[in-house]
Amino acid sequence: MRRNIFDILEEEMNLEYEIETIVNLFNEARIYGFNINYSIEDYFDQECIHLWKNRKYVTSSKQMRERLGITNEDIKEGLDDKKILVLLEYILNVMAVCNAYMPEDSEWSKEFEMLYQNVVNVVNSLNYEIKVFEKEERTILVEKSAAATAVAEIMDEETAYPVIEYNHYLLKGDLSRKKQILKLLADKFEGKKKQIKSINNSLASEIGCLLNKLNIRHNNVEGEKAEVFTQQLSPEELEEWYDDTYQLLLLAFLEEDNMKRRQKVKDLQRQL
Repeated sequence: MRRNIFDILEEEMNLEYEIETIVNLFNEARIYGFNINYSIEDYFDQECIHLWKNRKYVTSSKQMRERLGITNEDIKEGLDDKKILVLLEYILNVMAVCNAYMPEDSEWSKEFEMLYQNVVNVVNSLNYEIKVFEKEERTILVEKSAAATAVAEIMDEETAYPVIEYNHYLLKGDLSRKKQILKLLADKFEGKKKQIKSINNSLASEIGCLLNKLNIRHNNVEGEKAEVFTQQLSPEELEEWYDDTYQLLLLAFLEEDNMKRRQKVKDLQRQL
């Protein structure tokens, strides 16, 4: 059966080719305006980086690329999956910062729009999603999670970012940061524990056990609260338990949020 051009274009993605296209568009895109004619990185270096909250110690895009391991030389040699995500995240952040500090009488070349569209397409094909935190001036890539997004939307700003961050690709294997996030969510859980117990007592009990026995709230590796089970876990096994705890916490927060909706339905049922 003859395939049309759209069938062909939707075939399995050639990641190496797509990244090459993105890099080319990133280099070709320009900003135009009164006395302005910059590439993205030139504009970022000249007009934006000193204003960006997240520049840390870097003073140029070149220095930032070197520290991230995504220089042009690195790209030519080939990037592994994690470095590809780093590159895409770098491009998205530089684009966002430049856009935020762009003069009103300026405009981007057509390559800028195509660049963003291509990055979005590749991110989606990798089963990741783009999360933008405007107040923090930060854009991150995380694995798609409808539950995490839903919980982040009902949390305060201080908690929303860690909820999303837990799924960040660089946190794989980072038990220390995952533990910090779980401790933060544990505090939120305590504030809602009474309501959650009234909805799903067994879920609340299971979460409490995990928080208290997996070296999250307490030192379960040594001392009076040590647990043999926890002591014998490998880092990989402990991370799996941390991930399960995270998912159960998300479930608990969503159940608590839905309590009012369920009551509303019950009231309706009485009237019908």
